[in-house]
Amino acid sequence: MNVTSKRIERALAVIDESSQMALRDKLKKLQKACGCRESAVSMLAALTISCMYVDITTTRMNTGLSLIGIAFAAALLGKIAGMAFARFRFYLLLRRIERTAIRH
Repeated sequence: MNVTSKRIERALAVIDESSQMALRDKLKKLQKACGCRESAVSMLAALTISCMYVDITTTRMNTGLSLIGIAFAAALLGKIAGMAFARFRFYLLLRRIERTAIRH
């Protein structure tokens, strides 16, 4: 059992059982978030904007390679951002649960 799991169990120990299950499920979901949805959204947004830019401008040099590079970079940044945001929300929720546990 790692340190985070111990923190979760310690914080949830004093909360009523019905809330415990919902919070445990939410924490697990946030802890295992992979950022795939955010990656896909950012890649599609970047490709859309890039295609519009290429269509508006007259530059056609290495357009295919540029679009592939932009799509890959956007997907990578979206993935990292999605994972970081989920981790941030996980720790905020865990801290809120711990504060609630301290009051009881």
